[in-house]
Amino acid sequence: MHFIGLKTRFRVRSLWLKYVERARYRPERPIFFIHIPKTAGTSFRNMLFRLIDQEVSFPSLQDLGKNDGNYLTFEEVREILPLEQRKILFLTGHFPFAAGELLAAPVEYYVFLRDPIDRTISNLLHFQRNYPENKDRSLLEVFEKHRGHLQNLQTRFLSVSTLDQMEAFYQPDMISKKHLDLAKANLEKCTFVGLTERFSDSLLMAEQLLGAKLGSQLKRNVAPISAKQQLDPLLVEQIQPYLELDQELYHFALQLFEKRKLLILNK
Repeated sequence: MHFIGLKTRFRVRSLWLKYVERARYRPERPIFFIHIPKTAGTSFRNMLFRLIDQEVSFPSLQDLGKNDGNYLTFEEVREILPLEQRKILFLTGHFPFAAGELLAAPVEYYVFLRDPIDRTISNLLHFQRNYPENKDRSLLEVFEKHRGHLQNLQTRFLSVSTLDQMEAFYQPDMISKKHLDLAKANLEKCTFVGLTERFSDSLLMAEQLLGAKLGSQLKRNVAPISAKQQLDPLLVEQIQPYLELDQELYHFALQLFEKRKLLILNK
């Protein structure tokens, strides 16, 4: 059974690679996809890879391959991108809104958001599963270790508007109500705002905006959350104070999503 599963995954990946190799779509305006971790961003990125020409994408699959499948750091991209000989029309990575400045204006911003508690628990499960030092730690202990990284993460991604504000991205304790207001304003500037919980509807909206089909839906790369983990009162109680701005931003995103859905899908 395990062998059959491996064969199926290999066949699916081989088919996906063929689509990527044939991709020739070039957006009229540069697109920056703000990839917030654990929001189904990898699945969305891989669907875009099936559409957008690798010659105008950064990172391309080749770029990712050189870095063991991982994104470069923002500092590395900031140094490398101006030296690229290719005309980059699609940029993605775990970088804040301000990274769009690295592309030629005007830039279209794409982003997925997720319920902050679910996103954080998914991130904790990822840290527990993939970091050997966390293997025997409880999720509460993992949270304590990685709290600085997880604190109002979605607000930090969206509130850093210019490259000279990058300090706030790396200093979670600097984030305040002012940054929430900036995040909301920047979210409104995004051409596409998707929600992990509304993935199918989000894809339909993205296709309308791109004027092209994204193909079959890929499996979302989000860690599974059991009901027990999701509702563990101790874990939720520990996490909530550090996600207050994210909760308000997500509520704002829900309202924006519904408005945009009506406008985009009823054209």
